[in-house]
Amino acid sequence: MPNQEPRFQKRAETDPWATPRVYLDGTRAIFAGPGMALTPHKLAVATVIFGLDHSFRLELMQSGQENVARVGLIPPDTLHHLRTEGRMVFLYLDALSDDYEGLDPRVLAAASRDIESIVDDLETDTSQDIAALADMLSNRIELPQHEMIDVRIAAAVRAIDAAPNEFTTIAQAAEIAELSVPRFQHLFRDIVGTPFRRYRLWKRMANVAHSLSLGETLTNAALDAGFSSSAHLSSAFREMFGIKPSDLIALRTKFFVDEVLNDLQ
Repeated sequence: MPNQEPRFQKRAETDPWATPRVYLDGTRAIFAGPGMALTPHKLAVATVIFGLDHSFRLELMQSGQENVARVGLIPPDTLHHLRTEGRMVFLYLDALSDDYEGLDPRVLAAASRDIESIVDDLETDTSQDIAALADMLSNRIELPQHEMIDVRIAAAVRAIDAAPNEFTTIAQAAEIAELSVPRFQHLFRDIVGTPFRRYRLWKRMANVAHSLSLGETLTNAALDAGFSSSAHLSSAFREMFGIKPSDLIALRTKFFVDEVLNDLQ
């Protein structure tokens, strides 16, 4: 990644999409920016991916399945290797409300064409472009909703969403759900699609993004989010996203929290 930095910085002078943007509202998030060299990683929530200029190569390493496409879906807690180039959009779904298994590939393909139309009309003010993109995703991707979510698990998940740093043990979350720890572990993994600790880590990453959006250093952002050090954050971040947070910062990534995604609720 360090060898790529000058190329991205040079492109940023003329191409607003050379600067990555991360938008999140607490339950969903959008990444919009250039394709990057990612290492194999495992996300905590289901993610819809769009290649705006080129096809990407997605290898699901546990099953050995490999696809080349312009739009795709990564299930939660799935080790994968994503090889990309050109402009990319990632939509990270709400673990409780969005039923990724019910997403119709035809809907995603149509959304991909709409995204390309927006990109073709990009202006200098990229924040407005992403606002339009978020609005389009809200209106064009009719995200199917989960049915019969266990209210006990839902209560625990939303408590973690609100304050992930307060949950230092799984027993605390199980207590909110009024379940034994083994039963809570089983139901949480079954409903959310990822283990409790990994989901809590995902929400702590959102706290990191919030701190960075306020201009905090990476070290302070790490400590504020409950990591023991920036090195601890860097290792966990790379395992989850396939890139170190310092590499994103070197690309002058901009973080926006609670700004344009409210319509996606």
